[in-house]
Amino acid sequence: MTTLEVNSLLSQPKSDTIPGLRDKTILEIMYSCGLRVSELTNLTTKSISHVERVCRVKGKGNKERLIPVTNSVVKWVDKYVTESRANHPARASATLFPNYKGKPLSRMAIWNLVNKYAQLAGIEKNIHPHTLRHSIATHFYEQGIDLLAIRDLLGHDDISTTQIYTHTSIAHLKDAFKRHPRR
Repeated sequence: MTTLEVNSLLSQPKSDTIPGLRDKTILEIMYSCGLRVSELTNLTTKSISHVERVCRVKGKGNKERLIPVTNSVVKWVDKYVTESRANHPARASATLFPNYKGKPLSRMAIWNLVNKYAQLAGIEKNIHPHTLRHSIATHFYEQGIDLLAIRDLLGHDDISTTQIYTHTSIAHLKDAFKRHPRR
C-alpha cells in the first residue's frame, strides 16, 4: 500500500464512537509497529510503556522484542483505554483488545476490520492485516532506514526474510539512480 492509501485507511474509523476508537487504535498500532495479527491480539494492557515509549511484543517462537512507539500510538492507546476500554463489558481483562467475553479478538475479527476500512477508503487492492506490516517495512526502506533496523522492528531472525518486505517500486529505483555516483 502507498502511504496515501495507508493514511486513507487509518482515517476511516470514526474515533468518536467506542468501536471506532478501538478500530483506529488497532490500525495505528498494527501499521506503526509492524505487528503480525497474533502479536496484536496478544497485547496486554501493560504491553505499551508510556514512560519507555515502547511496545513489548511476543513474536514467533515466544521471543520478546521492544518496538519504539510513535506519539500517535501513545495518544490513541491512551484515548482508547480511558474512553473505550473503561466502558467495555470485559474491561477487567488483561487483553488490550478483548472481545465481549474478555478473550483476545480473533484473527478473523482483525481481518474483517482491516477489510472493512480498506473498502471504506476505496482501496481496490486485496488488503489484509499483513499488508500493514508489509507496508511499514516498505515505507521505512523507501525512506532509507537500514535493513537491519527493519529486521529488528519486524522480529525476523534472517535478513533474507526482511528483504521480501522491501520490494520497491520502479519509481523509487529511478529516484535512487538519480543519486548514482556515475550518472
